[in-house]
Amino acid sequence: MFSLVEHVGHIPPYAILSHTWGADHDEVTFKDIVENTGQSKAGYKKLRFCGKQAANDGLQLFWVDTSCIDKSSSAELSEAINSMFQWYRKAVKCYAYLSDVSTTSPSQHSQSIQKSRWFTRGWTLQELVAPASVEFFSVEGHRLGDKHSLQQILHEITGIAIGALQGSPLSQFSVDERMSWVGRRETKRVEDAAYSLLGIFDIHMPLIYGEGREKAFHRLRREIKEGSEDAKTALSPISNVPFRRDPDFVDRGTLLNQVRTKCSVPSSCVALVGLGGVGKSQIAIEHSYRVREESPNTWVFWVHAGTQARFKEGYQRIAETTRMNGWNDPKTDILQLVRSWLCDQRNGQWTMIIDNGDDASVFSHNRSQKRGADSVDQSAEPLSDFLPQSPNGSILVTSRGRDVAYRLTGSHASIIEVKAMDENDALALLRKKLNSSIGKDDAVALLQALDYMPLAITQAAAFIEQRAPRVTISRYLDELCTGDHNRARLLKKDVGDSRRDGRASNSIIATWQISFEHIRRQRPTAARLLSLMSLFDGQGIPESLLHDRYGGDEDGEADFDDDIHTLTSFSLVKMSADGREFEMHQLVQFSMKKWLELNQELELWQATYATLMDDSYPVGLHENWPVCQALFPHAQTVANNQPNNAKTLKSWASVLFKAAWYASEMGQYSKAYEMGSAAYRVRETILGAEHPDTLNSLNSLGLVLDWQGQYSEAEAMHQRALETKERVFGPDHPDTLTSMANLALTYGNQGRWKDAEELEVQVMETRKTKLGADHPNTLTSMANLALTYGNQGRWKDAEELEVQVMETRKTKLGADHPNTLTSMGNLASTYKNQGRWKDAEELDVQVIETSKTKLGADHPDTLTSMGNLASTYWNQGRWKDAEELDVQVMETRKTKLGADHPNTLTSMGNLASTYKNQGRWKDAEELEVQVMETRKTKLGADHPDTLTSMDNLASTYGNQGRWKDAEELEVQVIETSKTKLGADHPDTLTSMANLASTYWNQGRWKDAEELEVQVMETRKTKLGADHPNTLTSMANLASTYWNQGRWKDAEELDVQVVEMSKTKLGADHPNTLSSIANLASTYKNQGRWKDAEELEVQVMETRETKLGADHPDTLTSMANLASTYRNQGWWKDAEQLDVQVMETRKTKLGADHPDTLTSMNNLAFTWKGQGRHAEAIDLMRECVQLQRRILGVSHPHSISSSTALAGWEA
Repeated sequence: MFSLVEHVGHIPPYAILSHTWGADHDEVTFKDIVENTGQSKAGYKKLRFCGKQAANDGLQLFWVDTSCIDKSSSAELSEAINSMFQWYRKAVKCYAYLSDVSTTSPSQHSQSIQKSRWFTRGWTLQELVAPASVEFFSVEGHRLGDKHSLQQILHEITGIAIGALQGSPLSQFSVDERMSWVGRRETKRVEDAAYSLLGIFDIHMPLIYGEGREKAFHRLRREIKEGSEDAKTALSPISNVPFRRDPDFVDRGTLLNQVRTKCSVPSSCVALVGLGGVGKSQIAIEHSYRVREESPNTWVFWVHAGTQARFKEGYQRIAETTRMNGWNDPKTDILQLVRSWLCDQRNGQWTMIIDNGDDASVFSHNRSQKRGADSVDQSAEPLSDFLPQSPNGSILVTSRGRDVAYRLTGSHASIIEVKAMDENDALALLRKKLNSSIGKDDAVALLQALDYMPLAITQAAAFIEQRAPRVTISRYLDELCTGDHNRARLLKKDVGDSRRDGRASNSIIATWQISFEHIRRQRPTAARLLSLMSLFDGQGIPESLLHDRYGGDEDGEADFDDDIHTLTSFSLVKMSADGREFEMHQLVQFSMKKWLELNQELELWQATYATLMDDSYPVGLHENWPVCQALFPHAQTVANNQPNNAKTLKSWASVLFKAAWYASEMGQYSKAYEMGSAAYRVRETILGAEHPDTLNSLNSLGLVLDWQGQYSEAEAMHQRALETKERVFGPDHPDTLTSMANLALTYGNQGRWKDAEELEVQVMETRKTKLGADHPNTLTSMANLALTYGNQGRWKDAEELEVQVMETRKTKLGADHPNTLTSMGNLASTYKNQGRWKDAEELDVQVIETSKTKLGADHPDTLTSMGNLASTYWNQGRWKDAEELDVQVMETRKTKLGADHPNTLTSMGNLASTYKNQGRWKDAEELEVQVMETRKTKLGADHPDTLTSMDNLASTYGNQGRWKDAEELEVQVIETSKTKLGADHPDTLTSMANLASTYWNQGRWKDAEELEVQVMETRKTKLGADHPNTLTSMANLASTYWNQGRWKDAEELDVQVVEMSKTKLGADHPNTLSSIANLASTYKNQGRWKDAEELEVQVMETRETKLGADHPDTLTSMANLASTYRNQGWWKDAEQLDVQVMETRKTKLGADHPDTLTSMNNLAFTWKGQGRHAEAIDLMRECVQLQRRILGVSHPHSISSSTALAGWEA
C-alpha cells in the first residue's frame, strides 16, 4: 500500500520511475492513490517494483508521473510538465522499467534493449538525459545495466551525444543537434512532442492542449530563439566541466579541504600531483561541483592539457561557454581573447581546471605551423603565459609530474600529493561501485592486489558487475593472481568510465605506459633505471645496487640523481626518508615489465638483474646477515623470473643458492628447500651432476631436509653426495669429508649414534692425517664426535674431546674467538649432564661475557650462551634467575629473528619449562600452545620439534591433573613419531615413557608396565644396559611395580639402577641420588624404615653438599626423610624437617608454589599425628584453599587434601 507525501522547500532524497504508459485504464492514477484503489490494475506492478527498488537503495520516497500528477487540475499539470526535467535531474536514482524486455533469455538482452518501445516515446528523452543515474530493469525487475555502462548502446540507439549522456551541460550542444535527438519519438497527445522538450532547452511556457503539433513546436522555437538572444546579452555563470558528478565519489581525508583552502587564495595556482589512475581528475571534478554549490555565481572551466591542440580546444570551449565578444570570429586569437576575458574582473569569479598537465613541453613551446609555410613560428608565447594570475580567479592543475606542477604553480607549497587510497577509502569505493554487500576479507585481498589504486579498483568493479553473477570478487582475485597472462588480460580491460577523458584509455596498464613512453622520450636513462627497478621487490630497493648498473646515455654516462628525480617527480618511485632506498607500487612494476615485454627488452633486463643480484648477494656467513636480510625479498623476485640463456642461468642459480642458505638460517625451511632445489636442478643441467657447485647444492638440500625433520630423505641426499664426491674427488678430499660429516649428523638425528660415531671417527682421523690435529676442520669433527658420545651417555669421553678442542682453539684462534666460545659452551653442557652445575655455570658465564664483548649482546651465539646459562640455573633450582635470562633471550630473538623463528620458539619452550617448575602451569600452557601451533604451521605437524612441543604441552596438562588431555596428545605423538622416526628412535621411546607416566597417574598400572617394559628393553638393545636413558626407564618400571605392591620386583630393579648409576655416572651424580631415593621409597613400603632412613639421610646430605641446602632436590629429600620419621612415629624429628622445608620453599619458590602447598599438607599430617588437631585443621584448611585457587578444585592434590580435611572435621 502506497500513500502520497507532500514536501515544500527542502525535498529529501527520492527515486523516480521512467516507463512507457499502457492503456489509460491500466495506469494507477493520482485519484487511485488518494482513494487507496487501483491495486488490481496492471500498472500497479510498476509501483511495487519502484517501491521495492527504492527501499533496496535506502530511499523512502519515490515519484511516478502516472500517480503523482493530478491531471484533473490543468494548472498542476502545466506546472508538472514545466518542472519535470528538474524533478528527474534532482532524483538520486532513476529506474527505467522496460516492460517489453525479459531476462529469461540472457543472450538476447542487448537485442531486446535495442528494440524496446521505451526508446520510441517522447517523454523518455528527457528522462534519459536529465538524471545523473539511470538504471535499466527488465520486466522481471532484474538490473540490465546503467546509463554509463550502456552508454555506447544508448548512443547508437538514440543518437544522443555521449557527452550529453555523461552529464555535460546541454547548452554545449546546438539547437539543431538537440532537436535531432527527438528522431521518430512519439507521444499520446500530439502537443507533448514539443512539451516533452521544454527541459531539454531549459524553456518554460504554458501548455495549450488542442493547439496541435505544429503550433506547439512554433511556440517552442520562438522561446528558444528569444532565450538565445537573452543569453547573448547576459549569461549567468555556469560550468563547462564535461563530466557528470560521480555519485560514487569517496572523500579521501583532507584532500578536498586542502584544494578548497589553497584555491580560495586570490590568483592561486594549485596542483594535484600523483601517479596516473590515482584519482587526481576525480578530485578535480568533485571540487568543480562543490565550487558551483557554494558559489553559483562562479564560472567553472575545464581545459585538457595533454597536447597543445587540446589546450587550445579547451580555451575555445571557454569562449563559446561565456559567449565573449569575438568568440566565433575565425580571425580571433582565442588564447589572447580568453586570457583577456579572464583577467577582466568585471566578468566575475572563475575557477579553471587544467587536467593532464603532464608534459612540460606543452606549456613551454607554442609552435604554430603556418599553412603553406616550411618554417615554424618561434616567436609565439608559450602556453603557460596564457594562464592568468587574476585576483578574481584560481587555477587547479592535475599532473603526473611534480616538476611540471612546480613550473606552473611556482611553489612547492601549492602542490598537493595524491597517493593511493587507504584501505577504508578503497573499501568504500569498491562497495559503492559494486552497489551490493561484499565480504570484507575478499575485498581487502583484492584491494591489496590492486595497490589501492582508484582507477584499478573502478575498472575491476565494472568488470565484476558487468559479468555478475558468474564473476565475483573472489573469482576475479583468483584470476588476477593465477599468472602474469591473466593479470595482464584483466588489467588491460577498458570497460569505459564516463568520469575520465573520452580520448584516454581506462586501462591501468595503458595509463601508466603513457608515462613510461613520455620518460623514454624525455630522459632515456631514467627509463632504463625504471626498467631495472621494476624487477626488484617493490619495497626497500637499495640505491647502492642501482648506480652504474642500468647503462648511460649516448656519452656513456648517467646522472643517477637526475634520473631518480625524474622517476619520483612522476610518482613512479617513492624515496625513503634518508634517500637511500626506494619503493614502487607492484602494479607499476608489473605494467613496466609488460611494457618491456612489448618492446622485447624484458629478457635483457632480467639478465642484468640476475647478474647484479649475484654480484651483490653475499655468501653464507653470519656477519652478512643484515645484507642478506635486506636483499632477500629481491632475491625472491629473481627466483620468480627464471631466464633462458645459460650464462644468466648460472648467475640465477647462484643467487638462489645463497638466498636458500639465509632462508634456512631464518628457519624458513620450505622456502630454503624450494630455492635450493631450483638452484640444484639448474646447476645439474648446465654444469653437470659432478660439478662442485652442483654438489654444494646437493649438500645444502640435505641439510635443509635435516632441519625439516625429513631424516630418511636427508640421508639419501647426503649418501648420494658422498658417493659422488668419493668417486670424483677421492675419499679423503675435504669436500668428501664434509659430506661424510653431514651424513653422520643425519644418523645422529635418527638416533643411530653408533653409525654416526663410526663416520665421525673416520672423518676426524682422516682430517688429522691430511690437515693436522689442530686444523679448524679437524677440531670441528672432534666436537661433532664429542656430541655423539654425549648422546650415548659417554660423558667422560665427550669431556675429554671437548677439553682438547677448547684448549687447542684457545691456542690457535684465541680465547675470545667465536669457535673457542662454542667449544666452551659444549663443555659446559657436558658438565651439566654430569651434574657438575657449578663448573657448567662458571664456563657459561665466561662465554656470555666474552661473547657480549666480542660479538654483541644480541648476536645469535650470545643468545645461545645465555640460554645455556639459564638451563644451568634451572638445574640448580634457581628458577627466577633462569626466567630472567629466558625472557631476555626470547624477546631479543623475537626482535632479531622474528616470532616464528625456530630459535625463538626454542626459547619460548625453555621459558615455559621454567614457568612449569615454578608451578605457573597456566603461563607454561599458554606458551606451549603457541609454540606447538606455530611449529605446526612453520615446520609441519609431524616435524620432530612439533612433536616435542606436543609432548611438553602434554606434560603441563599432566601437572594440572588433566590426564585425559595429556594422554590424547601423547598417543598422537607416539603414533606420528613411530611413522616419522621409527619405533625405536630415542624420541619415540621418550614419548612412550611419557604416556606410561600418564597411565601411571591414572592408576592404569598394567598399561604403564607394558609400555615401560617395551621402552626399557628397546633402550637396552639400542643404547646399552648402562645408558642413562635405559637406567631411567628401569627406574620408571620399578616405580610402577612399587604402585602395584610388587615391592620385591621394584627393589630388584632399584638396586640394579643404583649400582649401575654409581659405576656409570658416579656416586654423587643427580641421577644416582634419585635412584637411591627411589630405593629408599621401596624400602619404606616394605616397612623397612631403618633401611629407608639410612639411604634418605645419605641422599639429603650429599645433595646439601653438591647442590646446597635450599636446592629443590635437597628439599625433596628432606621431605622424604620427614615422611620416614612420620612413619616411625618420630613426630618431633618429622616436624622439624617439615617446618624447615615449608619455610625454605616459601622463601625460594613462593607461598603459593605447588611444592610449598605439598609441604603444608605434610606438616598438617605431622601435627595431626602429634595430636595437635586444631593446628592441623587450620593449616590444612589454608592448604586446601590455596590448592583450589592455584591448582583447581579437580586437581588430585586438591581432592586428596580436601578429603583428609573432611575426615578430620567430621
